[in-house]
Amino acid sequence: MSTEYQVYEARVMGADAVLLIVAGLDFKTFAGTLRVDVQNLGWTRWVEVHSSEDVRKANDLGVQIVGVNHRNLDTFELDMGLFGRPCAWHFRAVASSFAESGINMSRGPLRTCRRTAAHAVLVGTALLEAWHPGDRLAQLMGR
Repeated sequence: MSTEYQVYEARVMGADAVLLIVAGLDFKTFAGTLRVDVQNLGWTRWVEVHSSEDVRKANDLGVQIVGVNHRNLDTFELDMGLFGRPCAWHFRAVASSFAESGINMSRGPLRTCRRTAAHAVLVGTALLEAWHPGDRLAQLMGR
């Protein structure tokens, strides 16, 4: 569980942002101390959601960036169609939304995210496992 101390510790260590995973925080903590602390540090409120209930909480707080994680944090299974289910994601005050997890070397997931209006995608493992990450990124982007 994230604490106020961890948010300030991240700042001291040089972090430019902090990702709050809604499912990992009790709502009182999320809505109170952490939200205010993140805002006071001048950071954009960036949260990760996994369900429509998480989205409701994020909407209630007026977050600016929401990431929808394709990976179920309980089972670690991927559901690449998750972001594409518009009935589940009613972002109100969000400036941008992005798709997370499972974006691999296949361009299919990228096309799906583009069709479903993701503003961005978070690519991790596909780049971390690459011998030449720049080449892998160019390949992923079709260059």
